[in-house]
Amino acid sequence: PGLDGFETCSLLRATPGFESLPVLMLTGLDDEASINRAYQAGATDFFVKSSQWSLLEGRLRYLLRSSRTRQELERSKAKLARAQDLARMGSFEWRRGVAHGFQISAEGLRVFGRGPQDRLDFVGVMRMVPVDDRHVFLRVLRDVIARNSVLITDLPLTLPDGRQRVVHIEAEPEFNEQGAVNGYTGILQDVTDRRQAEDRIRQLAHFDALTGL
Repeated sequence: PGLDGFETCSLLRATPGFESLPVLMLTGLDDEASINRAYQAGATDFFVKSSQWSLLEGRLRYLLRSSRTRQELERSKAKLARAQDLARMGSFEWRRGVAHGFQISAEGLRVFGRGPQDRLDFVGVMRMVPVDDRHVFLRVLRDVIARNSVLITDLPLTLPDGRQRVVHIEAEPEFNEQGAVNGYTGILQDVTDRRQAEDRIRQLAHFDALTGL
């Protein structure tokens, strides 16, 4: 009571759980200021009252279909994030010639022992790599970029809390409309447990129970 459509829409958007609710603003006002105000209040769409109610029915169907599609996409993204988290896997991208062009997903930041709100640039990653391994990796990286080829490598790291980890990295080039490479996108995964298991298997395969060698 006492609220107009704009205020009601604003209150809905401010209510937890209603942030993504589709809202169609139905009004007799068709001036540009009212339309802009409706969108600023959080309306998903806008419809001016008229005698053509069949148009409203079509607009509502489209709005509901779009909302369901968006919800399904959000659920898929949440499932993917959960799967990546369980697999200790994340993603990253690098854009050539762009400030802050190196970006790591929240799942990728966890692989590096960071929180989802932390910032981690390429230099920060390299600081976690032992010096000798860092030099080798940078040589490989320069060669990959020069050849516009795929990067596949394992990188040893020392996390901020002192843990020693091994991260598997795969990245492939991204091309612009002119066919030139403008960056790389890839995945990274903590494979420490797998590497330790592989090393243990190799050790057992070459271990002589009689001599202890």
